[in-house]
Amino acid sequence: MKSRNLFIVLMSLAILSPCFPQENSPQEAAQDEMAAQMEMFEKLSRPGEFHKILEDFVGTWNSTVKMWMDPSAPPTVSKGTATNKLIFDGRFLYGEYLGEFMGSPFKGINIMGYDNAKKEFFSIWIDNTTTGLLSSTGSYDPQEKKFYFEAVAFDPISGQTLEMREESYFASKDEYISITYTKSKEGQEFKNMEIRYTRIK
Repeated sequence: MKSRNLFIVLMSLAILSPCFPQENSPQEAAQDEMAAQMEMFEKLSRPGEFHKILEDFVGTWNSTVKMWMDPSAPPTVSKGTATNKLIFDGRFLYGEYLGEFMGSPFKGINIMGYDNAKKEFFSIWIDNTTTGLLSSTGSYDPQEKKFYFEAVAFDPISGQTLEMREESYFASKDEYISITYTKSKEGQEFKNMEIRYTRIK
């Protein structure tokens, strides 16, 4: 009788065991965690909707640069050309700029992208007039269709940092405007630079 009862109990457990949660072994748990991390990493590494916006910048553009070193003085005006292309399967926008600065040839490189993990745009700029790097981060407002960037630049002359911000937008498909603001020694913000890009067709 006892053997019969034991047989019934064992059969019941065998039938019902799939209904109970099974704990993974430490090795299986580690593998599941690694698989989840790889899935998240792959998702974050793929270009998304914000990277599509970078396509609007692709092409060659003529530029007119106005720069104010003193807000009370008239700006200096120069011309240039920017050539932009997407790199690394659309993850980043790579741009080369050729122009002039204070009567001398001016060359610069800009890399712009969107960081899926940090959920922000970024821009990196280097040129042939300095050994420093200008790095800025920002956002895009889909309602206003505007980019907003902020940066802290180092002034090698005064040895101090300068707060900067940039607003940029497309006036049309073939015209792009970038306006940079900085602060005077007195702490008053003023428009430091305005660049108008016109697409070369």
